[in-house]
Amino acid sequence: MTGNDWIEVKVPSTPKSTTANTWVELHLPNAQTLGRYCIWGIGRVVFSCSLFSVVVTRNILKLGVVFCDHVERGVKHLLKVYDALPYGGTPVSQVIEASAVAVSEPLEIITDILAAIEGKHRS
Repeated sequence: MTGNDWIEVKVPSTPKSTTANTWVELHLPNAQTLGRYCIWGIGRVVFSCSLFSVVVTRNILKLGVVFCDHVERGVKHLLKVYDALPYGGTPVSQVIEASAVAVSEPLEIITDILAAIEGKHRS
């Protein structure tokens, strides 16, 4: 830098006098404009509430579907367990196995039990 090169520094100017005592005239809206604002606000609230209820209902139904899917899976698993139980769930110790044998001559069918056991009892 040579002696002739000067840097000019600008100092910010001080603010001019404030206008604290100056009033700005503001007009309130008339009844018709105020009514339109109120109707718009009510419409906005109604649409927002309806949108909120739709979102909440959708999420509740999604949760219901997830719950139903879990219940369905659990019941199917229980059915597999029940189907695997022997003798339809009856304990093996209480099962009496029976077998069928073909009879060549017909057995006598008893229709009168008293006549069939008469004289056969012990004294």
